Amino acid sequence: MASSRRVDPNMWRDGWVSALEKDERYLWMYLVANSSMNNCGIYQIPLKIVHSDTDIDLDYIVKSLEKFENDGKAKYSNGWIALKNFFKIHPLNKNMKINAARELRKAPKDMVMWVFDNSQELYERVLKELKSGGDIYKLLLKEDEGLLLPDEDDDEQQDDLVKDEDGDMDEDGRVVELPADAIEMSQFLYDKIMERERPTKYLNNPPNLLNWAKYIERINRLDGYSWDEITEVIDWCTRDRFWMGNILSGKSLRKQFMTLKSRMNCEAGKFGAEARKRIDEINEKWAGKVQQRRGSG
Repeated sequence: MASSRRVDPNMWRDGWVSALEKDERYLWMYLVANSSMNNCGIYQIPLKIVHSDTDIDLDYIVKSLEKFENDGKAKYSNGWIALKNFFKIHPLNKNMKINAARELRKAPKDMVMWVFDNSQELYERVLKELKSGGDIYKLLLKEDEGLLLPDEDDDEQQDDLVKDEDGDMDEDGRVVELPADAIEMSQFLYDKIMERERPTKYLNNPPNLLNWAKYIERINRLDGYSWDEITEVIDWCTRDRFWMGNILSGKSLRKQFMTLKSRMNCEAGKFGAEARKRIDEINEKWAGKVQQRRGSG
């Protein structure tokens, strides 16, 4: 009898999943939750079984699997399926993690290396973490390029984090004063975070928004992004199901800004006019708030 398995229900709202065609989405859900699935996300299954279980045309299955591989989601080779982000969408208990380590060692080496981006070092670290029953999810998110989980030393309460960093003086050696836009953006970010996440640490100990503003000012002055672009990215990342839990400060916003903007633009390309309309609404709403605050100041 197949064991029960819990899959992250938020997967349905993932931008990539929602953009799939109906049968592609059905095939993807089958790949991440079928009776051949094991604890490491690299498992054997003949395509004839996939066809029999889903009733999807075999040629369509092959074509879809090629798309999944090109998108960096899943790979099929010689009767084996490998799911790239298996450990991020399948919560595992301690015993399941120990079994996952055994299964990884038995899986085809080329499939294992594809999952871990040809990094033997990352593979060995994952094995070690699995065997000890550690937090594999956190490890993979920190290793994954462009992704961030808050680090222990990412304490935005400390003023010295932003001292003499990245050139807070202009070419004449004068200290750069924070523009009103940066201060307003830090408040906007904080409001959005509290609206969606309400982190306990901020409920009991509100962050120093001037510190946040210094990082956001650098996004504009040093990184070259306009205030409208910063507004758009803040709104998007605080609504995205993954990033809303990971962008919790001005520092993390700046660190991930290029990746955030790229992914936001990718989604805008998929959803077109709807995304553009949302961005225009946010800009108009925020412009009104800024004017109101400055008028009352």
